[in-house]
Amino acid sequence: PRARFPNYLKAPESIDELMPQARHAVQQKGGRTPLGLADPGDIVLIPIPYTADPLVQEAIRRAFAERRVEARLLYEHELAGVDVKDLETIDEIQNVFKAGDGQQELNYLQITGRIADWDGAVA
Repeated sequence: PRARFPNYLKAPESIDELMPQARHAVQQKGGRTPLGLADPGDIVLIPIPYTADPLVQEAIRRAFAERRVEARLLYEHELAGVDVKDLETIDEIQNVFKAGDGQQELNYLQITGRIADWDGAVA
């Protein structure tokens, strides 16, 4: 049978597809990221993780522009003056475990002694 994965969860292919959500986001005046607090004529600075989707960021910038708010998007590597490749390398070094490596967590806890009574814990 054909996959039944919900079609509403498909990845957007254009900025235009994201604009309804972006417009809504820049009007939100409450919650975790109240982007709607900016008034026409304001300039907002949005620091962005280097892994952020450029389509989403551009949609947010355009939605702000429609409200006559200037959004300046600054990726974290630009802010720090660091090359993207360097950040990727740092992430690879720091993220030794991946989501599928859960079984290795116990080994890490044993090696580091973070479980005081190892034999009792695994018995």
